Amino acid sequence: MKSNDGLTDRDSLEPGCEQTGSAARSPIVFVFLDPWTLNTNRLAGMLQAMSALGFTLLDFAFKTLSEADAEEIYRTNHPIREGNSWHVARLVYPMGRSLGLLLGFRDPNTCACAQMRRFKGKSNPSVNRPGQLRYDFFAPNRCLSLMHSSDDLPKARQEASVFFAEERLARACSGASDTSADCSRFTQVVSAAELELGLERLQEPGVGTLFARVRLRLVQRLQRPPSASGAFRTALAAYEALWEPLSSRSERRPVVVEAKQYLQTVAREPALLAALTAALERDSGCSYSEFYRPPLHEPAALLSCLRILSNPRLYSRWDSDQQLPAGVLCDRWERLLFMTHLFNFDDMLYGIE
Repeated sequence: MKSNDGLTDRDSLEPGCEQTGSAARSPIVFVFLDPWTLNTNRLAGMLQAMSALGFTLLDFAFKTLSEADAEEIYRTNHPIREGNSWHVARLVYPMGRSLGLLLGFRDPNTCACAQMRRFKGKSNPSVNRPGQLRYDFFAPNRCLSLMHSSDDLPKARQEASVFFAEERLARACSGASDTSADCSRFTQVVSAAELELGLERLQEPGVGTLFARVRLRLVQRLQRPPSASGAFRTALAAYEALWEPLSSRSERRPVVVEAKQYLQTVAREPALLAALTAALERDSGCSYSEFYRPPLHEPAALLSCLRILSNPRLYSRWDSDQQLPAGVLCDRWERLLFMTHLFNFDDMLYGIE
């Protein structure tokens, strides 16, 4: 049987939350939003959406998560290790305080954990759809998926213990059945965040926009003196003209939309990059093998980065921290966004294909 939003009834159920009796339903769900989500001006909108979906606020707390905290939250299903995206938790969580929420659901016969999982969408944002939080609020990628929520009541208790003392958790559970809870309490969270966190209000370019800007910063370092050949100047201007329109976009859009447009532009890149490389090699007076012989001089190092960017299939294996020149990425937040887009770009390809 289909619901009005196109989801089957089974889609709304969690393991452990099947509708077989009240004991199987969780009256609460634990949710936390990480520093990326809080600092990119999503908080008010996401809380308003949760309230509109039927969730009620039982308690909230702010905390800077340590690596041990992150391990505790994810230990039953997503261990943090270098081989998967969860190792990024070591980078993002210490960058500021996260927000922990204990939420109930207005319908006491509904599993709060199941409803949140239904409405938040998958951690890979490229497979989500309108009406899900990670789609509507443009989650950038699997690493920066905006939120975590508990799967069932035992996990809600275990994970929430990172943010809340036992007495606060017990109080939230006892108050979860109050269907008259004032949904305006969500505004208290926004006010508290403004006062306590000093939010940075980060601008967040889409994946295509960010990758276009990085390319333009790299080629700006290739600028040659007036004695540079006409062929080089022509090739450089053509390459910049390809990426400048995409680099100027500022609005957030679903990641699949961003990735599709980006890949269309990448498809036009190889010929222009080849012309730029050939002109630079001619101007340098080096053969191809001499030009790229280690240790790379700066133009060759810059071109090496551009060549990797022109092949998205290589992104997840690229050690950009080591190869990108210093200063190409503006700050720690942009570095985090760039690195996570690289690491998760295969997810976007899956969503497109």
